[in-house]
Amino acid sequence: MVNVLNDKYTVNIEKQDSGKILGESVRLSAVTKAYNGLKALDNVDIDIEPGSFTVLLGPSGSGKTTLLKSIAGITKPDSGTISIGQRVVFDSKTWVPPEKRELSMVFQDFALWPHMTAVNNVAFALKRRKFPKETENKLSSEMMEKVGLLDHVNNYPDQLSGGEQQRVALARALVARVGVVLFDEPMSNLDTDRREVLRFEISTLIHEYGATAVYITHDQSEAFSLADKIAVLDKGKIQQYDTPENIYRWPNSAMIARFTGVSGELLIKGIYLDESTKTFKVDLDEKLNCKPINVSVDKDLPDGRLKLFIRPTALKIVQPTSLSTMTGIIVDVSYCGKGYEHAIKLGEGSLLTKIFSENKFNRNESVGIMVDSNGCLVLKDE
Repeated sequence: MVNVLNDKYTVNIEKQDSGKILGESVRLSAVTKAYNGLKALDNVDIDIEPGSFTVLLGPSGSGKTTLLKSIAGITKPDSGTISIGQRVVFDSKTWVPPEKRELSMVFQDFALWPHMTAVNNVAFALKRRKFPKETENKLSSEMMEKVGLLDHVNNYPDQLSGGEQQRVALARALVARVGVVLFDEPMSNLDTDRREVLRFEISTLIHEYGATAVYITHDQSEAFSLADKIAVLDKGKIQQYDTPENIYRWPNSAMIARFTGVSGELLIKGIYLDESTKTFKVDLDEKLNCKPINVSVDKDLPDGRLKLFIRPTALKIVQPTSLSTMTGIIVDVSYCGKGYEHAIKLGEGSLLTKIFSENKFNRNESVGIMVDSNGCLVLKDE
């Protein structure tokens, strides 16, 4: 633990106040954790850069919570190595408890002390570090102002809304100026409008303080809007660790494509190189009434049955003409604020969903569909 009375620490506080602190790296190597013989983490490797914002994204049971708690020290893995900065906090010979890992955590259920005021909840993170009372009061008040709650410093948690409680929890996590901040689905209990505001505040404050953030969610839009890099987990393994752009444009597997959002997946009948355009095209079942579709594919296609996965942004509804890539029938339509989302039935019972249009197309209406090749993925069926 760092002594607050140390001159060197005082200098660090001044640097942190100017927004120049540098987060710590987080490294996991061959980390495994099993419960009753079932692996929650299976030989996980990940190297998180200092000051970056990493989102752990995956379905329930994928291992993301176990991974986060292993970093925090709440869960002890069975094997592997975990380092925070230059310190090994877990390996076969080492176990550093949570309170000595110099990190903060924002929980899903806020985890505020009900008998303490909002500002005292924030200040609690400083008390165990033995800050002088004057410094404690100053830093706590500054953080309450930064999260927009200066008028609520003396309110108790039950006098605050859910969004306000979560902002107090965020202030408490950041006030101690630690290098790593962990988020355990902090917005899952909030209304949609509150999520948008808090998402902005989390991103702004984390980048302002330069902390390293590791954040759990199963919400794809939340992950894409917050992350510098996304780690997609499934069955205890990291399936892909990459930028949001690459995760969306070049998913490693059908599982990642599905989890990050597709309108549909269609079985590929054949792939060939169009010599005139030097582009690859896919042929689909003729019963789909679909023209060959341009796609970008690797030179080495995976073995086995292939499918065409189509992102919602790749589809545009038009009047059915000879220029349409495919045709279908509207089977569902729903209003979503800026326009309408449609579901379209193709031949052979295939379905395309989540197709946005500012214009409303009616149920049972025959329509054409234009397909943008940039939103088409050729992947092995799994």
